[in-house]
Amino acid sequence: MGVQWISAIEARLAAVGDPGVVIEGATEAQIGALEVEIGRPLPETYRQFLRSMGHSAGPLFRGSDYSLAQPHCLRLRPLAQRVIDRSASQYRLPENAFVFLVHHGYQFLFFKLGEGEDPPVYRFSDAEPSEMRIADSFSSFLQSRVASHERIAERKLAAETALEESRS
Repeated sequence: MGVQWISAIEARLAAVGDPGVVIEGATEAQIGALEVEIGRPLPETYRQFLRSMGHSAGPLFRGSDYSLAQPHCLRLRPLAQRVIDRSASQYRLPENAFVFLVHHGYQFLFFKLGEGEDPPVYRFSDAEPSEMRIADSFSSFLQSRVASHERIAERKLAAETALEESRS
């Protein structure tokens, strides 16, 4: 997959983002350090995401731990294990699971290293204590998240327009 898909996502996020919210990528050195830490190469689509939005994805994952800019970014797997432990589930996180996002301490998202350059995305939630495949690929996962933000922005704009019209 070429880099055009990530550029399109970045442009779509910029269009719906709040003023002052930046989209900032990680450096190759930071991505390389992450790969050294995990002892395996990352899928190319995730590397493209990191190059484009590894420090800040604008509004995309607000409220979640995901970024290379956060001090615990290399330690999301232990946070995910805490979610599993608190759920009292018998689920075991696969050895090749790369946890890329933890949301408010009750769910996490991951892909499995070795499942290709654009791997499926899985979710574990304490409300549904088992692995659930939520996207066929990392790139389609990102595209669906951006589409969700676009719908939210459209509803917000419509509500603001309606409020302004009611005041006139």
